[in-house]
Amino acid sequence: MWHFRRHSPAGLGVGQGALVGRTAASLLEDAACVEHVAMAHDGSALATADLPSDPRGAIERQAEGLKRNHAQIRLLRDEARRVRA
Repeated sequence: MWHFRRHSPAGLGVGQGALVGRTAASLLEDAACVEHVAMAHDGSALATADLPSDPRGAIERQAEGLKRNHAQIRLLRDEARRVRA
């Protein structure tokens, strides 16, 4: 399980100065970590057997969006790594 504070990207409780000198790959790596944490939380919520249908539907839609976003972020991160290498 990812620890959110350790993998928190610049911009979420971190000053703007944390962006200075960061590469696109490192920013995308942080974004991928945060998406991973969110996906784990959605999975935990969906595993709750007595979750009412309205919240369940909203969480399922959110989880699908997170999967798409996470895949896109990974592609962008990998491309940024290739360009840098």
